Parts: sequence; structure tokens; C-alpha cells
Amino acid sequence: MKKIITAMNEPKLNQRLKEIKEYEIIGPDIAYQEAVLEILEKRKDAQILIISELLEGNLNFIEFIKKIQNENINLKIITILEKENKEKINELKNIKINSILIHNKTTIEETIKLIKNINTEKDLEKEIEEIKKLILENKNENKKINIKNIFPKQIKKEKNIKINYSKIISMAGPSGAGKSIILSCLAREFKKENKKTIILDFDLLNNDLITIFGKKKKQKTNKIKINKKLDLICGESLLLPEKKINVLQLNSLLEELKKQYEIILIDTSCECFLNYNKLILEKSDDILFLTEANLLDIKKSISLLKIYQENWDIKKEKIKIIFNKYNKNSVDEKILKNIFYEYQILGKINFNFQYNLIINKNMKPSFFNFKIEEEHKKLIQKILNEKNKRRPLWRMNY
Repeated sequence: MKKIITAMNEPKLNQRLKEIKEYEIIGPDIAYQEAVLEILEKRKDAQILIISELLEGNLNFIEFIKKIQNENINLKIITILEKENKEKINELKNIKINSILIHNKTTIEETIKLIKNINTEKDLEKEIEEIKKLILENKNENKKINIKNIFPKQIKKEKNIKINYSKIISMAGPSGAGKSIILSCLAREFKKENKKTIILDFDLLNNDLITIFGKKKKQKTNKIKINKKLDLICGESLLLPEKKINVLQLNSLLEELKKQYEIILIDTSCECFLNYNKLILEKSDDILFLTEANLLDIKKSISLLKIYQENWDIKKEKIKIIFNKYNKNSVDEKILKNIFYEYQILGKINFNFQYNLIINKNMKPSFFNFKIEEEHKKLIQKILNEKNKRRPLWRMNY
């Protein structure tokens, strides 16, 4: 179902679209530029915006469209100009707006036909093809893509390290479940297991891991050294000028890192409209799906898992459920087991106020609580234990 916003200062199109069952119309027709930005902030899931040049506001129309693109890089925008203007049409095309209609020359039905033809579910293969074209068009990207082009001088093959087997583990789940902090804690435990580990922060909407580890972004390097056995790369390094992830380079990066690290931990965004998330989950050996054991998070989790399987074709055998912030008021374990019976339940992590201290003190070991360490250690043992892959796990006896 296509999710559409109309900003025409003219409700006729909005009303007509509401009559069509396969469309979800977000709110009434919008009359002001400020209101468009406000609703886009609230509705990150919006897929199509139909917007008139005559919309009231302080910004120039082209500048306003650019600002909208910054708010939601995946939003499909249909612009309606008051009259044909070749200069303005060229300006819109230069910023990748190809759906341009002229007010006096377009009917409501023609607009609906255009909406029907817009593909909001872009395939990963199509995105890769688009990126190939962008690379070929760019004079600086004529060379064959390899890891040296992505991170020159920063990722080197280290001597005396033989990687016989590497494992890609991604962290997924609804927003606010605590993915970044738990991933950073697990990374510390992998280090204790003497596993050479790297973290890729692909939660681009938040980028919490740099804050958690108390590091700063450096312009000269894309890889940040946390300690001798742990490195961190921010996914922003792979952003194209259009603020899209270069999927080809991401794929090359993962293949190269598998030769250099035993454990590759990836923090992902909860947003399911980001196609690079699909590639990450496809490439992962294990998907640690973190959620809280309350009704709202369970509902979000069921929706996300449905997308992973029905839309992305992610194998459910990869998905390991972890219940975070578990406490006496959480949903009972037996009920959770019945709800997620199709998945391997790896365990639960009890609620603990000291996680705030861990974040605020930048993961310093002296602030780790013994109970917290034991919980993480048990999770790591189960993740590394290949024999446990085929049988369901639940009780961790905390």
C-alpha cells in the first residue's frame, strides 16, 4: 500500500486518492511549506509526496524541494508547476525530480496514473545498477571498485593474522530497544574471547556508537581504533553525494573485512525502507533481533519480522530473539515463547540502571557490573556455539 502525502492547497486530489483502496493517504491536503516538513518529520514511512509550486511558505520552491530530500532521501516527489518553465524543469531534473506536471495541462486522473506507475519498493538489483551508472558518470570513479578505493591506507592486511573463519553478526529490532549499547557490550565480550572484531555502524539516523565509545570522527581516517582487538567504521563513509549508501562498495567492504576479522558486528537501523539494511541482513550469518518484552515493542517486532521474511526473504533460521530490559512487569516468558515460537530465542537481558553509567563513562571496564558481564558472556557463548543453532534456546538462568 503506497503511503501518500498531498500538499496542493487544493483538497480535490486528496479526496480522490482516499477513494482508492490501495493507497494510504496521510492526513488532509497540506497548505503550507512548514506543515510539510512537520509531517515528514513525524511520518518517516511516507513514500510519495505530491506538491504544488504555489504552496505558501518562505522558501524558494527548488530550495524547499532540496530540504525535503534531506528529510527523506527515499521519498518519491511529484511536483506540479503552475506553468511550463524550461529553466525550472531543468533545475528539478538536476536534483533528480523527474515527475513534473503542469497545473493547467494535467487532470486528477492523469496524476493518479502517474502515482500508480511509481515504484516505491526499489529492488536491490536496480539500486546496484543505478550506482554503477553513477560511478561510470563520475570521472573520479573510473577505476575498478575495490576496498582500497573505499578506505585508502586505513584498512591494511595485517601480518601474522590468519582468519580461518569469520562471522557477520547484525543487530536488528525496533527503535529504542537498546541495539547500539548491547552491541557495544557484546563487542567487548568478543574481545575477551580473543576474537579480532570490527563494528560497522550502519544506524545512520543515530550514529550512537561513537558516543558510546567516547570517540570523535576523524577526517583523515574512516577506521577508528577502539583497542588492540576492536575497530569501528561508521557507515557514513559509504554515503554517495545523494546521501544514498553505495551498495557495491558495502558489499566489497564486507567481503574484504571477512579476510581480516573473525567477528564483524553491524548495527542497523529499524527503518525498513533502507535497502542497504536488506543487503546487510542477507550477508549476516546471525541476526540478533533485540526487542523489549512489552505489548508495543512486540507488535513492532512482529511487523518487522514479517517484512524481513515476506518482502526481503530473510531466512528465519538466522534470526535470534533477545529480550532486552527485562523486568518484573515484562510479558511472561511462557507467553513470549508462544508468540515467537517460530524463532530461536537466545535469551533475555535484565533491566539494569548501570547501562546509563556504561554509556556516560564511555564503556570503561571498571564500570561493568558483574551481573551484566555474566549476561553478555552467556549470550556470546551461545552465539559462538554452532551446535546450538538447530535447537531452540530460552532460559539463561540469570
